[in-house]
Amino acid sequence: MRLSQIDTPRCLLRPASNADLPAMAQALADPRFPQRLPLAAMQRNGKLPDWLHKMRASQTHGAAALWSIDLKIGVSCIGQLGLFDRGDLPPALSFWLAPAHWGQGLAGEAAAAFLAHAQEQRQLSTLWASTAQWNLASQHLLAALGFVPCGQNPAGYLVDGVPEATLEYLLA
Repeated sequence: MRLSQIDTPRCLLRPASNADLPAMAQALADPRFPQRLPLAAMQRNGKLPDWLHKMRASQTHGAAALWSIDLKIGVSCIGQLGLFDRGDLPPALSFWLAPAHWGQGLAGEAAAAFLAHAQEQRQLSTLWASTAQWNLASQHLLAALGFVPCGQNPAGYLVDGVPEATLEYLLA
């Protein structure tokens, strides 16, 4: 995707920047944020700055891999969306939202606009996503975006060395 911005009625999506790190750290430190998610573990283990740097470094040739969600009312980085290449496999969608903004429809609004932009800019026909089996909110959002379940992975990702079972989804 070209480095640009994406407007929704309430949000502005833009390529992530180093300035997002304090808002990310604050959101991930919120006791409501699931500590069994990889970003929370990175925050606990002091690896979040390196992760953000790595994600920003992958934004080459005008393509942004990681986008931050700002509110148009002036609140920066309430969450992020990412689209990551996986070689010969369909690109992977990822997203998170700060707990202070849950339940307002902002993740769905941002993700729908992000997906439309990604499909238009990259001519994507298929996308992949995965979520922890216990993460019902993410499962509902993926379904609302048109993703359909395509499998399970009992060790989908590790958090502090412990595997988390995931459900996998495709958008075709």
